[in-house]
Amino acid sequence: MKSWRRGTSAIGRRCFGAYPRVSPTVTKQARYRDPDAISGTWEAFERILKRGGYVTTGLRKVEAARAVAVHVDLARSRSRSFALFRDATAEAVGQAQ
Repeated sequence: MKSWRRGTSAIGRRCFGAYPRVSPTVTKQARYRDPDAISGTWEAFERILKRGGYVTTGLRKVEAARAVAVHVDLARSRSRSFALFRDATAEAVGQAQ
């Protein structure tokens, strides 16, 4: 799930909307283009926030997740694994009704 929050196609403008000092070009860097291929996702996220001056000692994961969640566009995620999860969940919920 960690990489899923970073999977939106406009992550620089949306996910990092909670952190405006983070460069909007982050997702143009090769290592961040495929969210499912990022290893050490929370560590990478922490490094990005450190560069923006948001983290000095350690990433507060729950706080960061809440701040980012409101900016995520679930329909536009580039994460294949998240898309499978999202679609299966939507199907299951639809069948439960």
